[in-house]
Amino acid sequence: MTLPDKNVAALAANAADRLLQKVALSYIDPHDLKLYDRELRIHTPKQLDKIAGAMRAFGFVDPVLVGQNNKVIDGSARVAVAIRLGINPIPQIVIGHLNETEQRMLRLCLNRLQQLGEFNMKELRVELLQLSTIDIAHSIELTGFDHVEIDNIISQPPPIRARPIPPTRIFPRLLIRSRKPAICGCSNPTGCSADPRSMRERGTG
Repeated sequence: MTLPDKNVAALAANAADRLLQKVALSYIDPHDLKLYDRELRIHTPKQLDKIAGAMRAFGFVDPVLVGQNNKVIDGSARVAVAIRLGINPIPQIVIGHLNETEQRMLRLCLNRLQQLGEFNMKELRVELLQLSTIDIAHSIELTGFDHVEIDNIISQPPPIRARPIPPTRIFPRLLIRSRKPAICGCSNPTGCSADPRSMRERGTG
């Protein structure tokens, strides 16, 4: 179904407005925030401990995304850790330009898109190797990697990209032109026994 031109223009204008939507940072008591009814992602005690360690070292630097009625869109684990550590207030960004359905979709989108990324293992190895040799005040495990993971990554040699093999080295016979066509596929310049023309030339046909 084709939409009228005025509807298309309205949708385009609405999309442009959302791209330019400004959000403001504010602060809120974490006890006033409401978690989503469904626990879409499970946060293990180990993960929460790592988040707590990062907050102690770096502060609460990742604001919580909050929708209608103070319901958390993204950052439920950070809210739980903030309450545990007694951090009050905490930074929040209120998403007020989306309706309830769009906020539910955004919640899934943010969680899912984080899973689709992958580490560049070559650059990650270099980064961890450099950090492990610097005299820093904090434990390197504040990066989110434990010592076993870091040792395994650093000990791995950097990946070597295989060079593509030119086609001439794979199928050299297919690139050689014979003087006479060979029905059987070989490139014998004098002809092939399976070629009727070569058989006639030898008087066998």
